[in-house]
Amino acid sequence: NAAVILLAGIYLALRPTDYVAGLRALLHPSLDEPAAETLRDCGVVLRGWLAGQAFAMAFTGTITFVGLTLLGVPLAGLLAVLAALLNFIPNIGPVIAAVPAMLLAATVSPWMPLWVAALFFASQFIEGNILTPMVQSRTADLPPAALLLAQVLMAGAFGLLGIALAAPLAAVTAVLVRRIYAEGWLGRAPTPSG
Repeated sequence: NAAVILLAGIYLALRPTDYVAGLRALLHPSLDEPAAETLRDCGVVLRGWLAGQAFAMAFTGTITFVGLTLLGVPLAGLLAVLAALLNFIPNIGPVIAAVPAMLLAATVSPWMPLWVAALFFASQFIEGNILTPMVQSRTADLPPAALLLAQVLMAGAFGLLGIALAAPLAAVTAVLVRRIYAEGWLGRAPTPSG
């Protein structure tokens, strides 16, 4: 499933106009311009979410590299890259990344895995509870409580894959609800950000 979603994401990213044109062709011509605006808003939100993810991954990788280097853990660079990449999977990815770091830390001293665990915990606490909610609320217009609820629901329905896809799907869903339901159906005025 993850490979199929990754490939689909790559194909969509390479030629998005083909898929946008296909979606717009399914709608009545009177809906063409609102659909184009909605799809543009979705693109903006997804780019913002991706920028926020990139920031969180860079922060995690940098803090992990500095911390592991200061602690004297071997392969700090490789472990930092692994931590940054696995940070893409919220909540579970950092735990998975901590395991090899703790195992390598055990080769340095029997107490070193505890220091490494503390480093990963502190890094994820700052990134997950302070930086990411602030960045995502600005870049993807995604309230932290909505993101947490989406992660819980998607994890229950689809497991790890659901957790990884919860944020972008929640961001797109928020745009669709605002544009189609609030503005289109209820007739509310567009929000200043949209």
